Order: sequence, then structure tokens, then C-alpha cells
Amino acid sequence: MASNDLHAISTKWLKSLEVASSTGDTASFVSHFLADGWFRDLLCFSWQFRTLSGQGKIHGFLSEVVEGKSRLEHSGPRDFKLDDHTVNAPSAFKLPGLQGIEGVQGAFTFSISNPAAYGRGFFRLVQDVDGTWNALTLFTNMQDLVGYEESSADGLYEGRKMTWEENVDAKFRAIEADPTVLIVGGGQSGLMCAARLGKLGIRALVIEKNARVGDSWRQRYPNLTLHTPAYQSSMLYSPYPTNFPKFIPKGKLANFLESYAVTQELCIWLSSTVALGPVYDSVSARWTVEVQHGNRKITLNPKHLVLATG
Repeated sequence: MASNDLHAISTKWLKSLEVASSTGDTASFVSHFLADGWFRDLLCFSWQFRTLSGQGKIHGFLSEVVEGKSRLEHSGPRDFKLDDHTVNAPSAFKLPGLQGIEGVQGAFTFSISNPAAYGRGFFRLVQDVDGTWNALTLFTNMQDLVGYEESSADGLYEGRKMTWEENVDAKFRAIEADPTVLIVGGGQSGLMCAARLGKLGIRALVIEKNARVGDSWRQRYPNLTLHTPAYQSSMLYSPYPTNFPKFIPKGKLANFLESYAVTQELCIWLSSTVALGPVYDSVSARWTVEVQHGNRKITLNPKHLVLATG
């Protein structure tokens, strides 16, 4: 399929979807899916992760009333823009098990009205029985809340007058004194969550039961490797080196995670566990969490608690 055709198909579908979205026309929006199409949404239409199959379920979700409006109209996605970057530009893909049948896939950006935010999306289109191109899958993801975007700085040290070591030490002391977020578990998810929060200027403390970051991998069976290719499981802000094997051995991954914690300047308490069940106080809007940190018990009062234990 020629690149011009791929771009034209993607542009026509996306513009039509935007019209349906901007006018709050749920029926029209849903008609851009195949009858058995899939919709995966991360925080654009609700504060929950939702995966829906079939036009009926998608329509039911987007039609739900939120503050007197349909969920689609309330969220108000708009300003759809096809991503023409080389990596994300519209491309063809083959449908499994159907020889010679190709679909069109691509990425796009958009804005959200409520809450004010920026989003990114990805679609896969195939021809319906009547020849029109509709979504086999559509994925939407909230990227940034307006006013709370990630720092645009290229690194973590711009504009500092103290040494790097002094800066990291001061940051860690501030986090330990009053963590806004407590993350339980220092594996891939916990580390990336802490890194993301750090870029947003949010104090995040990670507690990890093992003596070293990566030990949850080191201590497993000898010939373990990742079961997914490295390019599908890279770490936020720090992709694996290009000379890494396709399926990374457990020890190599463990060492990478340990180095990731250092390079991303993550505050981690090792050999630490939650001693008692956390208790939430709705008046102060804080948790009370007793942590066994080495041979000490320490009480923390974070605003948010993240369980990243796998």
C-alpha cells in the first residue's frame, strides 16, 4: 500500500472521528469502530483504565452521564492531529491468519477539555464489509495535565549552584522527611513510577524488600530471560542499549534496573517492608504507613500509596 494512500485513509478517518467527538455525537463516534472493534482508554474518559469490546459496550461507556453530559461530551477530546513523525507515521500491518489482507495503523495527538489535558492515541484500521475503513482497535492515553506537564529540561541538574552530590542528598532528605507518594515495590513498574513523579516534581519514596534493586530478578532460576523482546519492554526515559540481546537475561536486566535507580536519582529504601496494614485518614487526606526499614520501624504519612509489587 502506497504511503500516500496510508496517509489519506488515516487522515479521513481521524478527521471524521474528531467531528463526532467535538460535537459529542456518541453514535457517530462509535460508528468509527468495527462491530467487534476494541477500545482501550487510559484516563481520557474516566479515572479508570477501561478496555471495551464491541460497539454496544463502547457506546454504553461513552453515553454514561457525567455532570449532566454524556461521557464523550464531558471529556470533549478535540484538536486531533495525525502524528507524521517517521516512527509513528501511518503504516500498513498484516492481519494475522488472513493472507494478503492489510490494515492501516498510526498515532495521533489530541486535547481533552475536562480535565484540561493532552493525550496521545493509536489506531488500527481495517476495511469493513462495505469497504469503509473503521477501527479494529483504538487506544487513547492521557499524556499530561495542563499546568502539570513534565519538566522540559534535558537533564536533572540544570541551573543548580550546589554540587550534584549535594543536590541529590538534599532531594533525598526532603523526600524521606515528607514523601508525597510512597511506592511499595522497586521493580520495573515501581521504578518507572518514581521516575515519572520525579519529573513532575513530586516527592516519591520507594520501599523494596530486597537488599539490592534487581534482586527480584537475580534470585530466580538461572536461565531466566525476559519473555518479551527488549524493544517492547524498555524503561521510561532510559531505553536499553542497542547492543543488548533481544531477550535480556535476568542478571543483565537486574543490573540495568540497579543502574536505572542511580541515573534517575530515585530515593529507595532497601531491605524495607510495610510492617502493618496502611490506614487512610479522610480528614487529613493522608495514609499512615508503618515501614520496617532495616532494624527500624518508621511511620510515614504520604498523600498517596502505590502498590507496585507485581
